[in-house]
Amino acid sequence: MDKERSNAPVKKGKIDIRKAFNLKFVKGRTYQEIADKFGCSPQSVHKALSKFKVLIEDPKIIETYRANAGKVLNAVEFKLLENLVEQNKLKSASLNNVAYAFQQIHNARRLEEGLSTGNLAINVEKCLTQAHEKAQKMRKKLRDNES
Repeated sequence: MDKERSNAPVKKGKIDIRKAFNLKFVKGRTYQEIADKFGCSPQSVHKALSKFKVLIEDPKIIETYRANAGKVLNAVEFKLLENLVEQNKLKSASLNNVAYAFQQIHNARRLEEGLSTGNLAINVEKCLTQAHEKAQKMRKKLRDNES
């Protein structure tokens, strides 16, 4: 008996969309198998999940995206950057809209790559200040040790 069927009993006819989604699109179960679990008809399961089918025709596409999200976001970021500098495209969209889209994709890509999305100039300035303070302390210690 598989793990999904050994869970606590489900109210007859009540479909837990989250569990049904997982069973169908992640585990690849049939509508009949899901209907058996929830005590309803396969048509009820199909109807409940139909809005997701439009979004996820092939679950492998989602897996592929997850595995390559950084690369995909890099490509989108590049295309948006191209639009920022292409005059013909700028005529149909405001510069603010294109710049905003670029910023959002840029931040999403940096997060996907495990990088900071904060203002790098502020971080660099802070690091330089800390390094300068440490250098001053070390110079003072050296002077004190020499005397």
